Amino acid sequence: KCASGTCKAGAAKGCDDADPCTIDSCDKVKGCASTPAKEGAACGGAKICTAGKCVAPNLAAGAVVITEILFDPKIVGDDVGEWFEVYNPGDKEVDLDGVVLKDKTKSHTISKAGGVKVAAKGYALLGLNADSDKNGGVTLAYAYPGLALSNATSGGAIGLYNGDGSIIDAVKYQTSKGKEGWPGKVSGASYSLRMDKVDATANDAGANWCDSGEKFGKGDLASPGKANPPCFVGWCRLQWPLQQTLTTGGKAVPWYGHVYVEGVTDKTPKVDVNARLKAAMGYGPVGSDPATESKWKWSTAAPNAGWDANAAKEPNNDEYQLDLQPPAVLGDYDTAFRFSYDGGHSWTFCDKNAGEGKDGSADGYDKANAGKLKVVAPPP
Repeated sequence: KCASGTCKAGAAKGCDDADPCTIDSCDKVKGCASTPAKEGAACGGAKICTAGKCVAPNLAAGAVVITEILFDPKIVGDDVGEWFEVYNPGDKEVDLDGVVLKDKTKSHTISKAGGVKVAAKGYALLGLNADSDKNGGVTLAYAYPGLALSNATSGGAIGLYNGDGSIIDAVKYQTSKGKEGWPGKVSGASYSLRMDKVDATANDAGANWCDSGEKFGKGDLASPGKANPPCFVGWCRLQWPLQQTLTTGGKAVPWYGHVYVEGVTDKTPKVDVNARLKAAMGYGPVGSDPATESKWKWSTAAPNAGWDANAAKEPNNDEYQLDLQPPAVLGDYDTAFRFSYDGGHSWTFCDKNAGEGKDGSADGYDKANAGKLKVVAPPP
């Protein structure tokens, strides 16, 4: 600066333009100068410089997958107890800093010092209230304000999006039982995704979700921050009889079916009774599909009190039975068992053991491997 007719050094000029995606410098002649930072350079948290702007990097579709949704807590109010869970199926940590969350009508951009990290093959919970003493007993990775996981009859939605609007994962769920295949709202129970359907496409289907049955925290039902327990039958079989002739009006005859549910039927050699596990024996038109044919008649089967899994050399399975009263209508029928581990919302249908790879439901239901029942008139 000029001082008494002489050009002298003045106060240092600050050249920081507060843009993390520029490199600032001072030139003796030109003064302050800024040049663009290298594309992809780190600019704070998990963000990088993209086209001169500091933004969160775009995550690929399915980089995290929504695996559990508690939209109607019972122990605490919706305003503090709602949350959802995401899973990282990849081999590298994912940071959700900068990701946009959207419900049916509103959005919120995740922003947290240090980021919101989801470990490889790990889980993270995002919800309304971070205080575990108030939110029902969960530890959140991030608390978002203002969003709502609707439990209205019109259903709800939750999704994660990149800043440019591209989708990472989103789920539109229904709260009415059976609507679009969804299990239906049970107050205090989360929607739980079956673990063999953990991807951003399969979790769009309501048939791949069930109501949770495992207690957590202060008493609601969910499995926050860990793999969801089974909610579907692993395997089942029509055990016996495989072929039977009955006389209408005659005595009831016992039918038996075997079932396996991981962590349930494999606990003891006796039948491990569980309120979520339902069993039924049925008969219907020859060559028909019991999953779609309405003429099949089903009767509830009960645990066989005399079952000994070790003696039967089936240590993981349980046995259910039904004493079937002979049908009144004469003729030939197919027979089968069916089992449900989501309280009867969805059913696994079981034919007989037809050889290696075709044991009961192992290969799905095959009409050719159904049991056979003939109903005849009593002798004159």
